[in-house]
Amino acid sequence: MGEVKSIFSSKTFWFNALAAVVTVALSAVENLGPDAGPIALGVVAVGNIVLRFITSQPVSILGGE
Repeated sequence: MGEVKSIFSSKTFWFNALAAVVTVALSAVENLGPDAGPIALGVVAVGNIVLRFITSQPVSILGGE
């Protein structure tokens, strides 16, 4: 399948970490409207699907098998 890489070099990890930060930031802003949450969720879902298609290596928290 490929060499195991550190999770910190994973695009999927960083995309989801950014999504978590944006989620917290969105929850702090009150005037975004009722559609902000579902739109953000849709963007994250599409992003994860795209990243799944381009993922080719397994990851590990420790960087090895």
